[in-house]
Amino acid sequence: TAYLYRSTDGGSSWSQVEAVSTGGTIQTDHLLQSSSGNLFWSFGTGWPHDTAYLYRSTDGGANWSQVEAVTAGDSITTDHLLQSTSGDLFWSFGSQDNTAYLYRSTDGGANWSQVEAVSTGGTIRTDHLLQSTSGDLFWSFGSNNNTAYLWSPGTDPAPVVSAINGDSIIFDMLNVINQDVQGTFYARIYTYEDPAHALGYTLEDPWAEGDVVDAGGVALSTADTIDIRFMVPERLTFCVFTNELSGPGDFSTCDGTSATPVSLGDDPGFLSPDEPSISKDAKYNIATNAPHGAMVRIRGSTLNSGSFSIDAIGDQSPGDGVATSSSPGTEQFGLCTYQHTDSVDDGILPLAPYNHTNCEGTTDGQGAGNDNGALFAFHEAEIDSIYGHPIAQKDHGDWSTGIIVFLANITVFTEPGVYTTTFDVVATGQY
Repeated sequence: TAYLYRSTDGGSSWSQVEAVSTGGTIQTDHLLQSSSGNLFWSFGTGWPHDTAYLYRSTDGGANWSQVEAVTAGDSITTDHLLQSTSGDLFWSFGSQDNTAYLYRSTDGGANWSQVEAVSTGGTIRTDHLLQSTSGDLFWSFGSNNNTAYLWSPGTDPAPVVSAINGDSIIFDMLNVINQDVQGTFYARIYTYEDPAHALGYTLEDPWAEGDVVDAGGVALSTADTIDIRFMVPERLTFCVFTNELSGPGDFSTCDGTSATPVSLGDDPGFLSPDEPSISKDAKYNIATNAPHGAMVRIRGSTLNSGSFSIDAIGDQSPGDGVATSSSPGTEQFGLCTYQHTDSVDDGILPLAPYNHTNCEGTTDGQGAGNDNGALFAFHEAEIDSIYGHPIAQKDHGDWSTGIIVFLANITVFTEPGVYTTTFDVVATGQY
């Protein structure tokens, strides 16, 4: 906890005005009164919070509110506050994460922004802020990497250190951004005879404050390129089956699926001229990564028994592909399709003329009303072609399950026999 006490009698007696519980050891604190009369209180915590806090009072210290909290990578070890003659406020602090931080406020302390963060390679043990009588600002800090740093606004981002000839000096070069082109990146190091000349350095004229004792270049980094490449193969998984869908897992796989002949009619397989016969046994699962999805086509012919056949459904001429209602007592063979409501991905779009909305409500088996008023179609010229006829579009995505509903009606004089047909159901990715 950080505590703040106040004395109103010249220090003879004190009373607590604030106590801030931080959950971590208080490592450092500082107080400042700005020219506006506002009071500022900074303090920093150690593990496990590692945070520098800044509070402000606008009523002479009676009430305090937090205006900033900065979490560092390790314990806060030191801090300082300063107001410049321009009115700007500066707040510096150091951390055991080997970094010295400097923040500034230009609106009387209401808002703060980071202006520097200097990594030194060692824990920051002390820091201080100063404005000289000439108006220059200085920020100094020391690190346990055996280096003292002195910074001033507008100077090159490098530490100013003194050393006896032969000493080793370790320092960090900051604000260096790795280049994004191939080649080697160099830094120029200047050596001056004393700190005063070093602080006078400018990029435009390094010799402005006196002769440079020595200068040299160091290769800081090199850049080359590496290409990363991989491929995603086209993928389309599709299966047609007739076994029952017994659980959620059946809608997301082709494993374990099986197909047996689809049977129309009553239990022995006989059709009646008085009632429509519906089969909903034919199903398909499909998933694809094709950007434009996949097309599902059906290819085959109407029901045949030797030289006899069942007319393809159609309202103008048999097999013209016009969606038509079921009419028991008339020879009709057709189909419609829909997406199962339990599909993993809502990605199947049935296509005209096989997409009537009542298709889903049909009832499997032979019986009055089993057709549910749905319209069926069989575009004989297209279905019997080399490519077949599209019945559904599958969007790019996860598994979807489609149901193909077949309808058969006969007349009282339809020739006897065993009527069969074979369909190819083809899925084609659209890449």
